[in-house]
Amino acid sequence: MQSTKLLICLFVRSVVWLAIMGYLLFLPANNWQWIQAWAFLAIFAVGSIAFSAWLWRRDPDLLATRLGPLMQHGQPLWDRIFLLTFVFIWCGWLVLMALDAEAWYTSNMPPLLNVIGGLSVIAGFAATLFVFRENSCKTAFNFFH
Repeated sequence: MQSTKLLICLFVRSVVWLAIMGYLLFLPANNWQWIQAWAFLAIFAVGSIAFSAWLWRRDPDLLATRLGPLMQHGQPLWDRIFLLTFVFIWCGWLVLMALDAEAWYTSNMPPLLNVIGGLSVIAGFAATLFVFRENSCKTAFNFFH
C-alpha cells in the first residue's frame, strides 16, 4: 500500500473505531461527562497512535496487511466466525460496561480497580505488540532497532 494511502487509511479507521467505541459507551450511559469512558478512549487513542507509529516505522507491510478487510477471500470459515463473534462481544461489552456503570449502577468500582483496568488495557497493547513482532512481514526483524 502506498505510503500516503496507508496513512489516510490508518487515520480514517482509527477515527471511525474510536467514534464507534465512544458511541457504544456514551449513548447507553447517557452521560457525556463519564470520566472512566473518556480515560478508556484516551488510553485506546494513545495506544493506537503509539502502536501504529511503531508498526509504521518497523514494518509498514504488516501495518498495511492489518489495515486490510476483516473478512478476506480464502479465509477459513472458523476464522470468520471467530472474528465476527469477537467484534460482537467487544461491542456488547462496551454497551454493558456503560449500562452497568452509568445506568444500572450495579457495581461500584473503587478507583484502584479503575487504574488496574486501565493498566490492563495498556498491557493488552504490549502483548499485541509482541504478537505483531512475531508475525512480522519482515523475516530479519529486530524488535529494538
